[in-house]
Amino acid sequence: MGRVVKGRPWNGDLEIVAVIADAETAASLALHQRAGFTPAGRLERVGRKFDRWLGTTLLQKALATE
Repeated sequence: MGRVVKGRPWNGDLEIVAVIADAETAASLALHQRAGFTPAGRLERVGRKFDRWLGTTLLQKALATE
């Protein structure tokens, strides 16, 4: 994860966004937060898996400032 978000932004990109699905997310959320991502929002009931609705958590990290 560190190599993905460290260093200069690509092609002038300023932000990187992660979308984490609900199924067993604690480890994934912790990983992203350790890498500097912050919560940016939530989408409820956007997909189904094994006959149950899933939501997603959105996380965001600034790559650079203008």
